[in-house]
Amino acid sequence: MPHFKQKIKLTNTITKKKLNRFLVKTLIEIPREIFVNLEDFDRSLIDSPIHLVDGQTISQPSLVGYMIQMLNLTKLKNVPNVKILEIGTASGYNAVLLSESLNKLNCRNNTVYSIELLPSLINKAIQNISNLYPMESRPVRMDNTDTPQRIVEFDTQLGHLVLYKGDGTQSLGFRYNRIIVTAGGELPLTFLTDLKYKGVLVMPVQLSTQQYIVRFKKIKKSSRKQIYSSSFEALNLILNEMIFQNDKTAIVNFQGLYSLVINIDIPVRFVPLKFMTSATETETGRSQEGESERDGYKYTHGWQTRNQRETD
Repeated sequence: MPHFKQKIKLTNTITKKKLNRFLVKTLIEIPREIFVNLEDFDRSLIDSPIHLVDGQTISQPSLVGYMIQMLNLTKLKNVPNVKILEIGTASGYNAVLLSESLNKLNCRNNTVYSIELLPSLINKAIQNISNLYPMESRPVRMDNTDTPQRIVEFDTQLGHLVLYKGDGTQSLGFRYNRIIVTAGGELPLTFLTDLKYKGVLVMPVQLSTQQYIVRFKKIKKSSRKQIYSSSFEALNLILNEMIFQNDKTAIVNFQGLYSLVINIDIPVRFVPLKFMTSATETETGRSQEGESERDGYKYTHGWQTRNQRETD
């Protein structure tokens, strides 16, 4: 299929995923094909995950867009000095989408910080992002520890995109308006400590037998009734109870330290190979787009809501 027809088809596909126009436009304008391996060029405009290196994938555009939409970036329009943290750089595709979104929203002097554990993915992200943004300095040599290490910074017109190598659970020492985690796992306390009040955190969380996309909004002590009051360690118990009760919104107070508005959304079909690396799609089950095998890896294309699965 000609490239321009693939782009039209992708536009129609992601529009049906109930993404807002702002995000659809950004997803189409950023050339996903420069973030995939050369042999996958023809598949870059298909709404499915694509293998990168070391068993990692670039997630499908609709899923990436959905998680960004949950960040409510439009609330930051015209706000200067916005800071966003991304955990799991992978190809750099998501980091660029975040940077371009902030530019379109006229967020002057914005900064997107993105951290990745795997050096092979950092090198790939640097190569990919440099096709779009100029580097402000040469990348530094990566060390062999998991301690966060600043590698390179890009000029993104209205701001900066900074890549770090290391363990994303360790604080970089900044305070963020938004945090997005592309790798599943338990929620580290450092994320809440580094999140500004009224800030939003979006991440996949394993609940029961499935992963859900969960949004946390940090608020000051709420005047509304606290539905849950608990220790931080019991967070997953609270989330599982919400699933059991089919309660998708709750307010949680952690011993007076933090108050969070929690929204649990669709189950997602992707499972991380290890925490703090980029999310990869699950190897079991059928999905909307089907399955494929290549290079010894098995991919499940697409994701579905619970209601969609029940009607299949």
